[in-house]
Amino acid sequence: MERYDSLANLKDCLAQTGMYTLDGTTLVDVELSAYAAGLKLVLDAYEELLGELFVETAETYGLSCWENALGCSFSHVSLAKRRKMLLGQLAVSENDYTVSCLEQALDSVGIVATITEQPAEQAITVVVTDAVRVVEKTQAAVKTLAELVLPAHLSVRYDFTSVPYLQADA
Repeated sequence: MERYDSLANLKDCLAQTGMYTLDGTTLVDVELSAYAAGLKLVLDAYEELLGELFVETAETYGLSCWENALGCSFSHVSLAKRRKMLLGQLAVSENDYTVSCLEQALDSVGIVATITEQPAEQAITVVVTDAVRVVEKTQAAVKTLAELVLPAHLSVRYDFTSVPYLQADA
């Protein structure tokens, strides 16, 4: 983004009136410099906000805002992984109902798993193979995250045998 030179803009606007001498020696020059300093604070905050609005450019509070809106936090992983996971979650749509899409959706919340379908029972089995990106290393935490992306109308069975480091449900 090109930097906006507020001091030059202010001087140009006043010079066009022909009423002011703006040669750097007058009180008007000093006053305009003070205005420009105040505007710089506003413009810097605006540029930061603009960067934090989008997942692709956010670095701090913008990512936290997106995570809060989606109901999960990934502040414990690297910035690149955090962005990738958020973008994965935001990419899920009503048309993502295939097994591979659901597996990708689970990956976007930090769960690596394979899904098998049992259509006659209106159920799926989620075999969790990795959950190291999940903050809380419990089966309950994994289930809570999975509920964010799995279809609500299906019964879900979980298999945690591949991830012995997850604490079992109490």
